[in-house]
This record gives sequence, structure tokens and C-alpha cells, in this order.
Amino acid sequence: MVKQGLGHMEERRLTIVKQRLSHMAVVALLVLTSVVLLIASCAPAAKTAPAAPQKTIKVGLNLVLTGTVASSVAPWSYVALAYFRYVNDELGGIEYTGPDGEKDKVMLDVIWEDNAYSVPKALSIYKRQKEKGIMAHYVISTTPAEPLAEPASRDRIPIMCHGNASPVVLGAQPNYVTVAYPSYADMAATFLEWLKLNWKEARPPKVGFTWVEVPAVRVGANTMVAVMTPEAIKAKYGAELTMHEYPRVMPTDVTIELTRLSNAGTDWVYTTQEIAGAVVLLKDMARLNLKMNVMVSSASFDESVIRLAGAAAEGVYGLTLNASPDEDLPGVKLAHKVMRKYYDRDATLLEVQGLYTAVAFVEGLKQALQKTGHDGLTREAINDAFHNLKNVDTGGVTSPITVDPNWPVLNTRLRAAVIKGGKIQPVGDWIQAPVLELQLPK
Repeated sequence: MVKQGLGHMEERRLTIVKQRLSHMAVVALLVLTSVVLLIASCAPAAKTAPAAPQKTIKVGLNLVLTGTVASSVAPWSYVALAYFRYVNDELGGIEYTGPDGEKDKVMLDVIWEDNAYSVPKALSIYKRQKEKGIMAHYVISTTPAEPLAEPASRDRIPIMCHGNASPVVLGAQPNYVTVAYPSYADMAATFLEWLKLNWKEARPPKVGFTWVEVPAVRVGANTMVAVMTPEAIKAKYGAELTMHEYPRVMPTDVTIELTRLSNAGTDWVYTTQEIAGAVVLLKDMARLNLKMNVMVSSASFDESVIRLAGAAAEGVYGLTLNASPDEDLPGVKLAHKVMRKYYDRDATLLEVQGLYTAVAFVEGLKQALQKTGHDGLTREAINDAFHNLKNVDTGGVTSPITVDPNWPVLNTRLRAAVIKGGKIQPVGDWIQAPVLELQLPK
């Protein structure tokens, strides 16, 4: 028994020894492995070619997302942000063939702020972005752009503005601003041309105008009063002018103005009210049971008028600068694509409009790069490209864009549309806007 007991104990002792030796072997193996890995990590790494630095162009966006006229102009800001992101995310930047014949790509380095339709804020944003080294500036709406024309001319910073051909914006010399569409006076005259083509009664139509009280629009009103006198309107367009009215921005009631227009026998009212103001005007007309026809300017006409004014919007006309969101066109599809990607919804009429200026901005950068290459790119070259754009394809959103350097306006053709059955439907042909001699307020 004792022997047996001693044998059993010895057997256990041998087992324990084997286990300890096995454990020590594992530990030794781990230590050895760690040493090998440490030595390997300290060894010189295999040499690989460093990645080429990404080429970029820094651009600044001076947007309007809030403020008194945001109901009309914020859509332009949304689509611009979406399109510039799309250029980077989906296209991998701007592809071009440089002067050396080599293909290359440049990414957009975008910085942006909301100026809230404030002139001081717009000027502060421009100064901050200039200090950050922007090569070009993209501005939404005319009023925020007006104080930038002179400093941009001094600083040689090209500006593309989705706004109108205001003499303040285009007046600095040398001119470093390109704008999206004709002046408010030119567009009002386009309405008169459209009415001349579409008026069916034997007597002359009587027309009146309501001008929203913002600086850029006031230039248009001043021009119409000075240049499109009652005599000139009758001689050129066969219409009789009743009066000009000036409701304030975002009015809560325009009963007085509408009553005066109606009492003067006005057949057609052309209004430049922002969307919020246009909706108030339409609702007040319905409430007062006034039978005047209404044409809304291109900056204030889209689906939100239908949504906000309801039945009062039916039969209302608008001037448009661009294709309808329902048209089967490549540019319209692109507008929907970028808005769905970044905002999860389709583009509105005003967002389709805003797309063409964003497309022209990128195309201008591309055309400048083709002449200079990335390393030789200058602000002067970009401004020259903006002012000499040729045959820019907007996918049918507008006619192909060709810019006259003496009058740098991207799009000078307009078409009427009507709200019918709760939808915006284009009517008639495109009309070339006239160029009136613009008059600054005195």
C-alpha cells in the first residue's frame, strides 16, 4: 500500500513537472515571438512612393439660407451646396485637360457661410474668405452681392452671383462679377412683350406693377419709371400703365395696394414680391374677390406658392428662367439627383434654376484650368473664363450658356408658366429679354 501510495505521488509529481515545463515553453515562445516582432518593427520600412498631394481650388460661398427673402432665394443656396458636393463626391473633382495635353483632376475646397440677406454680413463673409485664400466667390442674390463689386474689383477675386444684372453689381471697373439673369427691369419688360403676344381682346390691356422694397429690386422699379414711361409702354407694347405700387418685404396685408390697382381697372399685375409676399398678395386678392391676372417674377415662382396659397394660386402665371421640374431633360434629372442625394427630396422649380449657375461656375473653373493648369491658375484667369463662357451645356435647364464679356449675364431668355391643376406648366416660347438702360435710385 505504501509503495503504491509512494508510486502514485511520484506520478503526480512528474505530471506537475511536465505541466510546468510545458507552460514555460509556451511563455518562452511568446517572449521570443515578441522579440522578433519588436525587432521587425524597428527595422527600416520598405520604401514606397509617397502619395501625390491632392490638388484643390479653394472657393467661398456667400449663401442666403435665412433672412427676409429666404423663401425665394434659399433654394438657390441648397442646390449650390448639393452640386458642389456632388462634383467632389461623385465626379471626383473637376476633370480637365491642361495646356500640356495631360488630363488631371482638381477637387473643390469649399467654405461657406449664411449671410441671412444682410449686406454687412455678406461683406464680412467676403473678407474672411478672402483672408483664407479663396480663388473665386459664389454669391446668392443681388442685394448681398452689391457691396462686393468694388472690393472684388480691387482684390481681383472673381464673383459669380445668382442674381440679376444690377448696375451696382456690374458697375465696378475692371468688372469681376458675372450674374445669372437679366435685371428686374429687363424681366418686367419681358412680361410686357409676353402680354403683347398673348393679349386677345381688341382694347389695350391695362398693367400695374408691385415692387418689393429691397435695394436690387428698387433699381428695376426706378428704371421702369424712368425708361418705361406710360407713353413708351403704349408705343412699344400696346399696353396702358395704371400705376406702380411698393409693398414692403414680407407684408402681412396688401389690401390697399390691390384695391388701388383694381379701382384703376388693372387687367394684369406683375409682381416682384418674394414668395412669402406673393402668397399674401394672392390670398388677399381671393379674399377681396378681385379679378385681376397676376404674373410673378422668376425669383418668386415655384411649388411653394401652390403649397402656401392653395386655391388662390390656381391660374397664376410666373416668368421662369429654366425648365420645369417635370420636364424629361438631363439637367432636370441632375437637379433631382443631387437634391435626393443630399436632402432626400426632389428639386423645386427654383432649385432647378439655381443649378445652372452652379454648373456655369464649375465649368468656368474647368475652362480656366484648361488654359493655365492647376499650378498656373490665377484669379484673373478664372474671371476671364467666367466672362467668356461658351456653349456651356446645362442639360436643357437653359439654352447653352454663352457669355458676352461686355454684359456678363449667363441666361437672358425667359418663358411663362401657369399654375394649372395644382402644377406648374410651361406655356409659350422662350423670349429674349431686352436690355434697358438701368437707372440707379436718386
